[in-house]
Formats: sequence, C-alpha cells, structure tokens
Amino acid sequence: MEIPAEGGRKIAVLGDVLELGDISEETHREIGRTVAKHHVDLLLGFGKDMAFACEEAKAAGKDTRFFSDRSLLEAEIKKEKASIDAETQRKKQELNGLFEKEHKAWEEHIVNAVISE
Repeated sequence: MEIPAEGGRKIAVLGDVLELGDISEETHREIGRTVAKHHVDLLLGFGKDMAFACEEAKAAGKDTRFFSDRSLLEAEIKKEKASIDAETQRKKQELNGLFEKEHKAWEEHIVNAVISE
C-alpha cells in the first residue's frame, strides 16, 4: 500500500477487520504499524480491535482517535471535513488575492507601456 505524500492532510478512517479469530489482535496491531509508516496525518479507528491499531500508530507518533460509538466517529469526520473545507476556502481566497495583485500589476505595466509610446 502506498499513500501519496503530495497534497493536503491525509486522514484514514478504518474499522475492524472481522472474522480473523486468533490473529485479530496482531493483525490490527500490524495495521496500526503500517499506517504509521505511511503519510497519514490522522487515524480515526472504529471497532473493538481497531483500538490495537490506534495504539500502535499512536506509539509511533501518529495522531489517532479511537471510537467505540459510531455516532461519535461520524461527528469527528464531519468536524475534520469542516476544518478541511475552511482551510480550502482560506487558500482559495489567498490565491484570489494574489491573482488580483498580479493582474493589477500587469494592467499597470500595459498602461504604462501604452502611455510611454
């Protein structure tokens, strides 16, 4: 599994892998270690055994949040999305401001070139 490094914040939302039997805990721990090796900024885990994955990822320095209640997980996802949307809007406004400044400077350059002829 390769998660690209470019771009914005990477959030993994993972739930339990079911029917693993005796290997469930170690498999979920391995999932957490794998997430920690990749460019994931936040791990949101849901389900009893996903707690092991969150524990491993957190031990490796990753931001993790574990949920045993689906409605709390959904609320956290909405909160993260709102935060990302706000940041995206801020960046758009910043780019628009830069574009307007560049456009004005180019306009002045053209006007000065025409006037000086």
